[in-house]
Amino acid sequence: MQSFRWATRIAAILLIAIVPLYFLYQHFDSPEMMAVAATNEITETTLPDGTIVNLNRNSSIEYPEEFSSDIREVTFTGEAFFNVAHDQTKPFIIATNGVRVRVLGTTFNVNTRKPNGKTEVVLVDGLVKVYYKDHEKEAVKLVPGEKALIHKTEKSITVHRNENPNFMAWKTRLMIFLDEPLDEVIYTLNQVYGANLSLADENLSNCRLTATFEDQSLPVVLQ
Repeated sequence: MQSFRWATRIAAILLIAIVPLYFLYQHFDSPEMMAVAATNEITETTLPDGTIVNLNRNSSIEYPEEFSSDIREVTFTGEAFFNVAHDQTKPFIIATNGVRVRVLGTTFNVNTRKPNGKTEVVLVDGLVKVYYKDHEKEAVKLVPGEKALIHKTEKSITVHRNENPNFMAWKTRLMIFLDEPLDEVIYTLNQVYGANLSLADENLSNCRLTATFEDQSLPVVLQ
């Protein structure tokens, strides 16, 4: 009985010593997290794996200093264009608004600031899967030229052909309007120039515009 008590005490002492060491190891073993935020200008950053991310204004991304696990996961909010470095062994995962975008290597645009609280993923090249966290079995796949609209309130994801030539205008500075409703034009201008334009009269939204603007200032476009 006495030996059992001694064994119990020794086990308790070892536990007290090991637990702090374990958490200390976890702390120092975890890679440092990096964060990049774009405020008033478009910002380009290169991730540890060579992935290039162009952040639109008021957008941010957080990622580990080194991708050390079997996945490359980043946290993102706002709008950005991703050119993901191909790595068959480490899927690249974007976590945003409870949604996951999973790829191996591809180029696509993500916008978490679409009207009515929607998130949009537009695929340019490659293949991506979009799904809600912990529901990967229900993922939808995109092929080039398609977009996914994530309806957060309805918990749904719908796939459409991308008919909007201006989804990357904030990056390319090229805007093409073909009989476009004026309210959509205003939305695009706000995205491209970081402006806060609005229509003085709602009836103006029925007006349509056909025009092309390339790398021009906002005052010139408005004129």
